[in-house]
Amino acid sequence: MSPKLHSTETAPSGGREDTILCWLENETVKILQGDNLDDLKRLFRFRLYQDDSLPRYGLRDRPRVTLDTLLILLRLEAGNQEPLPDLDVDQKVQGILGLLPQRPPPPNLVWEWTPQDALYKTDVESIATEIDRASYSQFRQIPFEGWVRYVLGYPEASVEKFLDQHHILCHQLSCFLSNQPEASKKFSQVEEELQNRSPFAHWVVVNSLRQPPHGSILSSSCASFIVDPLRELFVNENRELSEILKELALLSVRFQQSYMREEVICWERFWTDTKFFTLLCNNSPRDIGNHITTVDLNALGRLRPQDVIDISNYIRRLDTRWRNLCLEVELVVTGGALGHTVVDLALVSDLAVAMELN
Repeated sequence: MSPKLHSTETAPSGGREDTILCWLENETVKILQGDNLDDLKRLFRFRLYQDDSLPRYGLRDRPRVTLDTLLILLRLEAGNQEPLPDLDVDQKVQGILGLLPQRPPPPNLVWEWTPQDALYKTDVESIATEIDRASYSQFRQIPFEGWVRYVLGYPEASVEKFLDQHHILCHQLSCFLSNQPEASKKFSQVEEELQNRSPFAHWVVVNSLRQPPHGSILSSSCASFIVDPLRELFVNENRELSEILKELALLSVRFQQSYMREEVICWERFWTDTKFFTLLCNNSPRDIGNHITTVDLNALGRLRPQDVIDISNYIRRLDTRWRNLCLEVELVVTGGALGHTVVDLALVSDLAVAMELN
């Protein structure tokens, strides 16, 4: 059985999990019975259902005219403008399923580092960097959608293989230290170097230093940065799944921003707040632009020449805030939502700044 990240302290009880999974299946059927193509595509992207035959049976119950509409729209999106041929219901359903997002194959995960690589090395920082880099190389191959499914308890080969790989390396390193006990002191220092790096790499070294290795299951704290915030999205069963799927589509962009781009990864709690998106939905571009402009002008008004010369903490905080705002705008635009509003917002904000400075 593949290792799980859930612990008795953090995993919902069986009854609670069953309730959530039952609710997800009911919500899946609701989307399959609806006419929103974007909801349907997001449903197939995240596949928050256990029975892979559920969508097929759900679509077969739809009227022929609805199946025709869905198939025509999907064909058009794929660049196929030919008239729809005469198809029976099963052929239409298969055509729709074939044009919706498909489940990606499991990643090919192999270790780029082995304990023997550290045999004659004395630089513990470089050893820690190599282990961290090798662990991260595997982590970046796990899709965001895989973590979402795993958090809900669905079988997810990509995450399970990733965890298996770290158990394998832990066993290899443990055997290495048993045969090379003099290396334990070196790897104790490596463990210290890894404390603020990949939590999975850190777990490998911590547990391999324990003889015999202690803890056959990856601690839930290793992945709590992503597991806990994603699980919390499903706590409120009064929300509709279509709403959660929209939020997940946005958060997938933030996942890329947070873990796939930066040279130094911050393994702190994954941020699931989408207030900026809600702000754009509920306010006019002019109101939002004027508010952001007012805040920025007030901040700039408190700048002193010495702040710029010294690159003070105040300058650094401003830089962080502006960078975060840029990332939020990118999140909304890349997520395919409200792009026109962001353009209007930029025009209003630029105009307001120009007027204020003149």
